[in-house]
Amino acid sequence: MHKTWIYEKEFQLDKGPFLEAILNCEGLDTIATVVLNGKTVGTTNNQFRHYLLDVKDALLQGPNVLRIQFDSAIQNAQDEANAYPYYV
Repeated sequence: MHKTWIYEKEFQLDKGPFLEAILNCEGLDTIATVVLNGKTVGTTNNQFRHYLLDVKDALLQGPNVLRIQFDSAIQNAQDEANAYPYYV
Protein backbone atom coordinates (compact mmCIF):
# COMPACT_ATOMS: atom_id res chain seq x y z
CA MET A 1 0.00 0.00 0.00
CA HIS A 2 1.64 3.22 -1.15
CA LYS A 3 -1.27 5.55 -0.38
CA THR A 4 -2.60 7.25 2.72
CA TRP A 5 -6.16 6.20 3.53
CA ILE A 6 -8.61 7.99 5.80
CA TYR A 7 -11.62 6.56 7.61
CA GLU A 8 -14.02 9.13 9.04
CA LYS A 9 -17.16 8.58 11.07
CA GLU A 10 -19.54 11.13 12.54
CA PHE A 11 -21.61 10.13 15.55
CA GLN A 12 -23.87 11.75 18.11
CA LEU A 13 -23.63 11.48 21.92
CA ASP A 14 -26.73 12.43 23.84
CA LYS A 15 -25.17 12.04 27.29
CA GLY A 16 -22.00 13.26 28.95
CA PRO A 17 -19.62 14.09 30.48
CA PHE A 18 -18.20 10.65 31.19
CA LEU A 19 -16.03 9.41 34.04
CA GLU A 20 -14.33 7.05 31.61
CA ALA A 21 -14.43 6.57 27.84
CA ILE A 22 -12.23 4.02 26.05
CA LEU A 23 -11.99 3.45 22.30
CA ASN A 24 -11.23 -0.23 21.65
CA CYS A 25 -9.13 -0.70 18.48
CA GLU A 26 -8.16 -4.07 17.06
CA GLY A 27 -6.35 -4.68 13.80
CA LEU A 28 -5.68 -1.08 12.81
CA ASP A 29 -3.45 -1.44 9.79
CA THR A 30 0.15 -0.89 10.92
CA ILE A 31 0.77 2.90 10.84
CA ALA A 32 -2.32 4.79 11.97
CA THR A 33 -3.20 8.04 13.73
CA VAL A 34 -6.50 8.20 15.60
CA VAL A 35 -8.08 11.66 15.96
CA LEU A 36 -11.31 12.46 17.77
CA ASN A 37 -12.76 15.93 17.30
CA GLY A 38 -9.41 17.30 16.16
CA LYS A 39 -7.43 15.82 19.10
CA THR A 40 -4.95 13.01 18.49
CA VAL A 41 -5.93 10.26 20.93
CA GLY A 42 -3.49 7.60 19.75
CA THR A 43 -1.03 6.31 17.20
CA THR A 44 -0.31 2.74 16.17
CA ASN A 45 2.65 0.98 14.59
CA ASN A 46 1.69 -2.70 14.73
CA GLN A 47 -1.40 -4.25 13.16
CA PHE A 48 -1.29 -7.26 15.46
CA ARG A 49 -1.75 -5.31 18.69
CA HIS A 50 -4.88 -4.37 20.58
CA TYR A 51 -5.11 -0.68 21.50
CA LEU A 52 -7.30 0.81 24.24
CA LEU A 53 -7.35 4.59 23.78
CA ASP A 54 -8.58 6.99 26.46
CA VAL A 55 -10.92 9.38 24.63
CA LYS A 56 -12.68 10.93 27.63
CA ASP A 57 -11.12 14.37 27.16
CA ALA A 58 -11.88 14.45 23.43
CA LEU A 59 -15.55 13.37 23.50
CA LEU A 60 -18.24 15.99 23.15
CA GLN A 61 -21.89 15.93 24.04
CA GLY A 62 -23.62 16.24 20.69
CA PRO A 63 -21.87 15.67 17.35
CA ASN A 64 -18.41 14.01 17.27
CA VAL A 65 -16.02 13.12 14.43
CA LEU A 66 -13.67 10.13 14.59
CA ARG A 67 -10.92 10.16 11.96
CA ILE A 68 -8.30 7.44 11.45
CA GLN A 69 -5.46 8.08 9.03
CA PHE A 70 -3.65 5.00 7.74
CA ASP A 71 -0.21 5.87 6.40
CA SER A 72 1.67 3.69 3.92
CA ALA A 73 3.61 0.99 5.79
CA ILE A 74 5.85 0.64 2.74
CA GLN A 75 6.68 4.35 2.69
CA ASN A 76 7.18 4.39 6.46
CA ALA A 77 9.64 1.47 6.26
CA GLN A 78 11.50 3.20 3.43
CA ASP A 79 11.72 6.45 5.41
CA GLU A 80 13.07 4.59 8.45
CA ALA A 81 15.64 2.73 6.31
CA ASN A 82 16.76 6.00 4.70
CA ALA A 83 17.31 7.53 8.16
CA TYR A 84 20.17 5.09 8.88
CA PRO A 85 23.68 6.06 7.76
CA TYR A 86 24.26 2.75 5.98
CA TYR A 87 24.87 2.52 2.27
CA VAL A 88 23.55 -0.26 0.09
